[in-house]
Amino acid sequence: MTAWRESGFPSEFLVPRLSAAFVLSICLFSAFLLACSGGSSPAAGPEPTNITEPTPNIEATVEARLQESLTAAPKLIPTPVAIGTPAPTPTAVPTPSPTLAPTPVHTPTLTPIPTPAPIPIPTPTPTFTPTPTPTPQHMTVTEYVMWCGSLELEIGAAYDSTESINSEVIGSLGFWLQEAGKVVPPIEFELYHNARMAFLSATRSSLSSEPPDEVFSPFSILGVALLFGPALEETVNGLSAQNRSLLVDAGCIDEDTLEPTPTPEPLLPGMSLDNPVETGGVLQGSNGTETVVLGIVEDAWSLIQAENQFNDPPELGKRFYLVSLQVSYVSGTDSLNLDESDYSLIGDNRIVYTPHGNSCGVVPDVLGAELFPGGRTQGNVCFQVEGDDKNFVLIHEPFWSFDGERRFLRLK
Repeated sequence: MTAWRESGFPSEFLVPRLSAAFVLSICLFSAFLLACSGGSSPAAGPEPTNITEPTPNIEATVEARLQESLTAAPKLIPTPVAIGTPAPTPTAVPTPSPTLAPTPVHTPTLTPIPTPAPIPIPTPTPTFTPTPTPTPQHMTVTEYVMWCGSLELEIGAAYDSTESINSEVIGSLGFWLQEAGKVVPPIEFELYHNARMAFLSATRSSLSSEPPDEVFSPFSILGVALLFGPALEETVNGLSAQNRSLLVDAGCIDEDTLEPTPTPEPLLPGMSLDNPVETGGVLQGSNGTETVVLGIVEDAWSLIQAENQFNDPPELGKRFYLVSLQVSYVSGTDSLNLDESDYSLIGDNRIVYTPHGNSCGVVPDVLGAELFPGGRTQGNVCFQVEGDDKNFVLIHEPFWSFDGERRFLRLK
């Protein structure tokens, strides 16, 4: 205690701040004094032997205990107070508030201002003038024949020259092919024109595979002539005699290459619809038969109805047309089966009627037989025709014939 006094530490400050420690020290000090005095009441008995022990230094012990208490207590920094100044009121140590997590401050994200792209400087486009498409040249017959003659004269000169080389012939062909693309020939020469240009194009392609500096040889295009020549000749022969003469005179084609125009044989009566066998004549069939008309019933419903009560009448606006025939088998080597299917009918309406496609039902004495050469038979053939149709022609075409040869006989 003396050390505290000598240190000048004010006791006014020590008491209130160290009350708990001080009370604890006093209690410990009291217990120590009691232990030193023997702690027991005097009793009768032999007087204990006095053992001289060293007297403890009480002040040092108390000071050591106080020092331990101060070490264990929280350290306080004393506020110096002037002597004679009333003792300051002890200030409570504030309890620290819990540390709050800082509220995050939203920092706005700055959008960078895009750097403007440099404005491209347009490169000046050179002015281009397109090549005008040539207007197709529609030619008359005279103009085309003259143009064709010039073409053949130029190409023929290149072919026939002994000094022409392949490149020169190719150039000449290319020029005329280009010119041909501008030409619209007359309709009657269109097939010939296309065939001729195909021939020249194939010739040019064939020569392109030959050495360009080599002298032209007609044998180098022999394959082209064999391949394209027949088609060209066919178009030439398909022209009229007058147009072929124009091409020959202009030098477009050689007269020697023309096939002689066959003289058409006159068609015999009965070979075509426009030239039938007249009424009452004999129809010569392609199968060796002869057909003669015996009679005609233009409205045969009464006969058909009488033949079978289950026959239906003709459709509205139509009628039954019945023809009675006699057929003879005059030439042949084997038997012949014939029936109503060998005949059909056609009138002004140009509708072909057949016995089965335009049936009348059950026909009385229907035509049908097997004949050997020299045989003959009779029978009826009936057709359901339009009511207003007339001027009928009978057509004979054998049902089992594969040559397609028809014969025609006028009925009325």
